[in-house]
Amino acid sequence: MKEKAIVLFSGGLDSALTSIILKDAGLDVIALRFVTPFGCIRKNEAKDVTGIIKEKFKIKVEEIILNEEFIEILKNPKYGYGKNMNPCIDCKILMLKKARKVMDEKKAVVVATGEVLGQRPMSQHKIALNNIENESGLKGYLLRPLSAKMFEQTIPEKAGIIDREKMYGIFGRGRKQQYELAKKYGLDVIPQPASGCLLTDSYFSNRIKDLFKYKPDFNERDVSFLRIGRHFRIGNEVKLILGRNSSENAVLEKMYSSSDVMLSPGDDIPGPTGLVYGNNISVNDISSSMSVFAKYSDKKIDSVKIDVKSSNKIDCLSAVPIDESAISRMKI
Repeated sequence: MKEKAIVLFSGGLDSALTSIILKDAGLDVIALRFVTPFGCIRKNEAKDVTGIIKEKFKIKVEEIILNEEFIEILKNPKYGYGKNMNPCIDCKILMLKKARKVMDEKKAVVVATGEVLGQRPMSQHKIALNNIENESGLKGYLLRPLSAKMFEQTIPEKAGIIDREKMYGIFGRGRKQQYELAKKYGLDVIPQPASGCLLTDSYFSNRIKDLFKYKPDFNERDVSFLRIGRHFRIGNEVKLILGRNSSENAVLEKMYSSSDVMLSPGDDIPGPTGLVYGNNISVNDISSSMSVFAKYSDKKIDSVKIDVKSSNKIDCLSAVPIDESAISRMKI
């Protein structure tokens, strides 16, 4: 029977190559894809690199959901944040600890990642990579096939279980060698080099910072709202979210709870769906939210009729669109 290898699989080029390299080296590869509230959604997996890894290369891909544990790390990362609100080192340690458990359960011989020495300034220099290895509990069993020859041999390499000559010594931020390897192994889809994590995006990070400021004890529901709509800070404890299209409107309608206030267009006038949520929503909060809602009505009129749903009761009210300068101060 083939020895097993566990790979941290992001759906990017480096982790895809790592999976293929180990498969080519004769190992039975299990790719773990960790799902956090901040990962990008892939709409057509069959056409992306994940689908190709599964179908063409016959590599198993398993998902592990990280929600509450990841949120706690986001609130207080031991190794801090990157350029934006991305706790990359702490995130990688958490994933590797989970991978270590899978390694033991599956009786695998190694855990591998697609990390390339010197590729990312915060998390892929030698000190950071050594810290990650030590804290993950994988000392001697963490392999980075793309840069393996830049590191000391792992225990499976020393034991001859993994052929070091089939590993590589890539260094730096350039991706020419990865593209060449993709061609060599027949990987037809080349994913974009971006991390795919929304926390690396400055615009999205502003929403996280706002949440830290006004609701430091935020939970999964608060986080789930961050991915959709336009966001407006109505008060210290209250936000308004407006859908930008019909699909986002549908999501907001689905996420409504009796403690929220939902705003919908009245009199068949086109417009967004709005969700007012937070603690202690006041009449003034609702009024301000209605004025913002009216500004985004598709039909520009002096007064907009709005269906206001609160505690599952609906009232039809009117609101005057808010001034443009006020909108800019409220928008997150």
